[in-house]
Amino acid sequence: MIAQQLSIFAENKPGRLAAVTQILAQDKIDIRATTISTSDTFGVINLIVDDPERAKKTLTKAGMM
Repeated sequence: MIAQQLSIFAENKPGRLAAVTQILAQDKIDIRATTISTSDTFGVINLIVDDPERAKKTLTKAGMM
């Protein structure tokens, strides 16, 4: 099984993870796994989802990098 990982760069502040998960939930994209690494000001949210191409389009449309 091959899994594709999405990496989202986000400010390290309250509500950022909730915003990402809400955007995916609205498009009915399931998260299979996640890891998060942070520094003082920015972090990287790594996700494995059930439909990586659709998730990428959805997050890009929402302005997520």
